[in-house]
Order: sequence, then C-alpha cells, then structure tokens
Amino acid sequence: MEISNFKRSEQLLERALKVTPYGVHSMARSTLTSGKVSGFPIQCPKFFNKAKGSRVFDVDGNQYTDNLLGLGPIILGHCHPGVNEFVKEQIEKADMFGANSEIEVELSEKIVKNVPCAEKVILLNTGTQANTMAVRMAKSYTGREKVIRFEGHYHGYWDWSLFDRVPVGKWRYAGISKKVVEENIILPWNDLDLVERFLKDYGNEIAAIICEPIVFNCNAIMPEPGFLEGLRKITKDYGIVLIFDEVVTGFRVSLGGFQSKFGVIPDLAAFGKAIGNGYPIAALAGKKEIMETRSYYGGTFNSHPFCVAASLATITELEKPGVYKYIYDIGETIIKGLRDAIEDTGIEAIVQGVGSCFAITFTELKKIKNYQEAHMPSVIPHDIRAVVFYQEMIKRGILNNVANGFRWCICAAHTKEEASKTIEIAEEAFKKAKKVILSSQ
Repeated sequence: MEISNFKRSEQLLERALKVTPYGVHSMARSTLTSGKVSGFPIQCPKFFNKAKGSRVFDVDGNQYTDNLLGLGPIILGHCHPGVNEFVKEQIEKADMFGANSEIEVELSEKIVKNVPCAEKVILLNTGTQANTMAVRMAKSYTGREKVIRFEGHYHGYWDWSLFDRVPVGKWRYAGISKKVVEENIILPWNDLDLVERFLKDYGNEIAAIICEPIVFNCNAIMPEPGFLEGLRKITKDYGIVLIFDEVVTGFRVSLGGFQSKFGVIPDLAAFGKAIGNGYPIAALAGKKEIMETRSYYGGTFNSHPFCVAASLATITELEKPGVYKYIYDIGETIIKGLRDAIEDTGIEAIVQGVGSCFAITFTELKKIKNYQEAHMPSVIPHDIRAVVFYQEMIKRGILNNVANGFRWCICAAHTKEEASKTIEIAEEAFKKAKKVILSSQ
C-alpha cells in the first residue's frame, strides 16, 4: 500500500505559514515543508507526532522507517528507554539550578575519556555555539583575526560561519557585516597544495582552520588520503589552531568522533547531535591551554541537567561492546545494497560516506571531492531524478531528507529486516528515476 495522504500535514502548514516565517523554525527543515526540491514538486510528510526506535509517524497516521533521524542526533533510536528513564530520574530531582550539578562533572569526565583531543570540555546547547566558541578561543589564543573555512562546510548560522563563496551565498550574506566577511577565507576542500600556497603568504595572519572532517553537510564528501594529516602538520608549523567540527561526526562515526576512528587529532573539536540522542546539548573539547584562554562563554541553559542526563546515558550505552559494530553492519549492508542497485539499474549515482552516515548523489561523476564538483552544471540535471527517487521512497515508507546528496543516518534501532526492505524499495525507486530523461541528454 502506497502512502499518499498528507492532508493533515498540509492543513498544519497553512496554519504555520500564518505565524512563522516560511512555516519552519529552522530552515534546515524547509526541504520537507516547501513542497518543492530543486524547483520540482514533491509530496511528503511535513509534520510528525510520534517516534519510537527506528520509526516515525506523521500527523496523518503514516509510518516510516526513519533514515533522517532528526538530521543526525538519534544514534540509539527514538525514545531509547535507557536514555529516557535516566532523564525522568533527573526530572524528579530538579529542573535546573543556575549553578553546577554533579552529573555535568560525570559527563565531562566521559567526554575527556573518550575524545582524543579533549583535555578540557565545556557543555553548551547547540553545535553553532560550540563552533563559534572554538573560533573565538582560537582568535584569543593566537592573537590573530582571520579564519580559513572550506566551501560547502556548515558550521552553524552565526555571522562568521553562515556565508559561503558558493551560489547560495546570495541568501546567506543577508544581514552579515562586511568586516566579518573579510576575516574569513573560504577555500576548496581536499586541495592541500592550495592551502599550503596560501599559508606561505598569509600563514601568520590565520588564527584557525576549521572543517568538517567528513563533509556530511555536503554529499558526505570524505577527506582525500593525506589531506587532514597535511592540515594537521601545516597548522602546527604556522601556530594555527586546527578545529574539527564534529557536530555530525562526533559520537556518530565512533565513540570519540572522527578523530578517534581515523587518528587525526585537532586542537579543538565541537560536538552536538548524537551526543544526546535527540536532546539539545553540545560540547566544545580541546587542549587545556586553548580552552583556558581568556575568552568569555555563558548560557543560562548550558549543562542543563535534563540534557546532561540524556548525554550521560547515551554515551554510557555507546560504550557497550558491539553497539557501533551493529550500526556499521546495518549501514554497510545498505550501502552495498544501494551500490548494487545502482549498478543493476544503470542509473548515474554514487554512494559516499561511512556505515553510520552516508549520502546518495545522482551524478555522472564516479566520486565527489569538493563542493564545486557536487554542484557543477552537468550534475544539476540529475536533481530531478533525486526528487523522483525520494518520492518513491516516501510512498513506500522510507523517510530521508529529499535533497540530492543529503546524508542518510543509521541508528542502533534499525533492523536487518529494515535494511533489506530499504534496499528492495530503493532498487524500485532507482528504476523509476532512471526512466526520467535528463534535459542535458
């Protein structure tokens, strides 16, 4: 039976548009609520009211296997009993203090134990906060003003991090001062030679280099061999603070993040999303001498006891033997199945990423190494196939962000049966998408 009823979602959207800009409280949700993707119409659920394990339910009563997972935070599964029970215990004790609590010390100790770069840690509310605090500390520590970022990497919505040197920048420059723009240097990803050439002339002006170690905000682009190792070396050579934005990778790629699994250790790292299995919490971790630089941080809701309890319970679950292996086994099964289906159907598409988080990109390229390759003119016609593909997935009860190249997430609650069903449905969806004749052909 195909899902086709979104009547209640549409009614709620009409109400939301009257009281909320664009009908959403985060523009990251707009791909589901806009009704169009890359200019093409799509029918999809816009409002939800229940989630459990690997499943979500929309307001029209439709059920989906969830590969969106809150855009990444859900690593154990929705409403995980161990997490929720520990939060309930905390709720019965107190709401908040405006002062310190015992469990925030316990959580900080766990993060320091598991994250290689973490000598000290600050508990915050959002990944945007954590990245912004990291950059401010780097500037304070080095006494320099400029920061190197990379095209297509997303570090939150503060002024310094939002704009980019790509077409979407026309939107993202709005309201941002010219001085802030001038302090940021935006370079292509995976081009170490270019970074080295730039630093030869301007290295003594750079406070920090910040990057997503895996670009999960853009087609799940992996770092080329030696690229991050090269960044680590040259930042040390020039006294530049290396910051990893592990808001997506942290506690999703492994216990301790990308740096723990792949062995490149930054000076500072920002964490969010999977650190709390759906509760709003983030963290900044790093070297003692940088973390204790004179740079003010605050926040009434920082280290909120409910969220700290959720994170403490989440990490405790993730420390159990076999949890990550199971997540990766499910994810790698789906990745292999998707690649086999792509080959069998003959559609132009690739899958990039790792077992816990990956992306399908409809493209003629065999690999995407940077933002420009992901959005070159020859790739754009394939967007219509992505829309058809995700429409077919939604009809058959598989939920994901519908944008071409957006990440799929896997959690510990996904089952082998769901993996098999996802592959089966995806193959049929690829067949439908393949029938679409591209305008460039």
